[in-house]
Amino acid sequence: MKIPDTYKLNFHPLDLEVVEVLDFQGAPVLTVEQNNAGFKYLSYLLQYAEGGVEQRLVVPVTDARLEALKAGQISVRDAFNTSELEQVFCLLYDEATGEALESWMLPSEVFGGMNPVKEGWRLTEALI
Repeated sequence: MKIPDTYKLNFHPLDLEVVEVLDFQGAPVLTVEQNNAGFKYLSYLLQYAEGGVEQRLVVPVTDARLEALKAGQISVRDAFNTSELEQVFCLLYDEATGEALESWMLPSEVFGGMNPVKEGWRLTEALI
């Protein structure tokens, strides 16, 4: 996914650790991650890029919203389109080391026009 440089950050805002895998399709495609303050984030593996780079989309998520997602009440795409804090992060990681390489922060209204998450994907259909 190509993101305009306007939204590129010169720092890496999120230090996250995977706490739950929601969907695994040969790799952890959809995970719940948490920062050291205890805030949770939904993380979607968008693609593996050249040179062993992993591209992920990440949005903050509350426990209530996470439960609605797990119950299939909202789609994965909608969870990213309607971020509770109205921002979506796109992060590049070194696949081998886990080191953050590049970061972007997009307003939800901008992200909604380019959201690559499959339409209609609900966790009740996931192969965990």
